[in-house]
Amino acid sequence: MEPLRWVFLQVLELLVSQCTCLELLWRGGQKQSELLSGGLWLHSPARWLAYRFFVHAHNGSIVFMLTLSFITGTEPGKWFTRFRDRTHHGGLETLDSDDALGLMLAGQAQLALTRLPDARIDASLHVVTLYQEQPGVAFPKDFFLSAEEGAVDLADLDGEIINWSMPDSGEVDAAAVRDALQIVAANVGVVIAPRPLLKVLSKKLVEHRDIKGGTETSIALVWKKDEDSEEIQDFVGIARGRTRNSSRQQTVKLSAREKTLAKQARRQGEKPKTPKRPQARKRPGKRR
Repeated sequence: MEPLRWVFLQVLELLVSQCTCLELLWRGGQKQSELLSGGLWLHSPARWLAYRFFVHAHNGSIVFMLTLSFITGTEPGKWFTRFRDRTHHGGLETLDSDDALGLMLAGQAQLALTRLPDARIDASLHVVTLYQEQPGVAFPKDFFLSAEEGAVDLADLDGEIINWSMPDSGEVDAAAVRDALQIVAANVGVVIAPRPLLKVLSKKLVEHRDIKGGTETSIALVWKKDEDSEEIQDFVGIARGRTRNSSRQQTVKLSAREKTLAKQARRQGEKPKTPKRPQARKRPGKRR
């Protein structure tokens, strides 16, 4: 991919240098790019490439757009806003999916916000876990548990129809959970799944609670090791809580003497003092 990307960049730079104006238009959620100087429309593959690489012809700079797929049951909108506001990349395209990891593995996204565990995770992928999900149970509004508050015990569900529950592997099929909740809305049975997923998918006729003794899941950012980039690292940092003023630069290593002075200063509540270098003695001038 790297040689092809290099060739593509060279071609784009040549077009820009020849005053060919290539701009990306975003209208009503549709992605189109137009060759303004000739008034010609690009073919579909070329439009897709132009959209992904986002060419700014007005100053000749080329920046890259990050495409992120996120799993149903997550609400990462605040991270999207911070990424767009704090970074100067080519923008952010987001894809909501019941299989965010599948989109990333298929090459339709560079980064996936997905639910773990997932059997497709292997050594070729970077995985950064962000938070844990509590298990929950969804039931009809007129269910006997709707009058109670707090977490539900698994023993309370003995004898009930369970339309879907977490398998032994811990993997969650969001599409299957959605279908099972439609049965619950018809006043039949319950569903056991991650509570954030139940919160997003439940309708007005369905309630949900935490459940004791259920299987926890986790939400993580996953991307291919051989496609790591500055755009991905910036988004990962924002999702992990990096502020506007924080930096990804490595800290300067201190010498043993500087570490000792810093430790003494912390104990005394003072700023560390740097050792003064001995000044060369001035030779006395000749007496006249």
